[in-house]
Amino acid sequence: SSESDIRLSLARAFDRAWDSYYRPGKVTVSRDIARTELARRLVHRSKAGLQDERTLAQAGLDHLRELTVRGGKQNP
Repeated sequence: SSESDIRLSLARAFDRAWDSYYRPGKVTVSRDIARTELARRLVHRSKAGLQDERTLAQAGLDHLRELTVRGGKQNP
C-alpha cells in the first residue's frame, strides 16, 4: 500500500470508530481527548501491521470504550 492509501484507510477507520462512539447525550470522555486518543491508537496499530480498516476501526472503538470506563485516564 502507498502512504496515501494508508492515510485514507486510517481516516476511514477513524470516522467509522468515531461515528460508532460519539453520540449526543451519551456519556463519553472529552471530545478532544477522545479524538486525539483515537488517532493515536489507529496510527499505533497501523504501524504495528494492522491494515484492515474494519479491524482498525474496531480497535479504535474498543480503546475509546476503555478510556470512557477509566474516565479518560491512560494506563500507566
